Amino acid sequence: MEIFNWIVCSLIGIITYFLRDLHAQYKEQKRIADAKNLHFSEEIGKLKGKIEMVQQQAVNDITRIEQITQLKLDQLTKDVGELTKIITQLVKQKL
Repeated sequence: MEIFNWIVCSLIGIITYFLRDLHAQYKEQKRIADAKNLHFSEEIGKLKGKIEMVQQQAVNDITRIEQITQLKLDQLTKDVGELTKIITQLVKQKL
């Protein structure tokens, strides 16, 4: 009976050792997974910030292009108006 108790206690000790080892490995894997998730969350935040910055820059570029185009159209309209006046004066002089 004493041998049986010794064998049972030994088996319980061995099983406990392996369960403790499994639990430690599980906790380590969970810590690594949490660290990876945190890293990915930070990277996603940085990328979202970059996307927003690029979007804002694109909006600013479009606005600037619209303003430049409008200024050039205004200048072209003035130039055409002046040419029209000059042509009108030339036509009057020829008549």
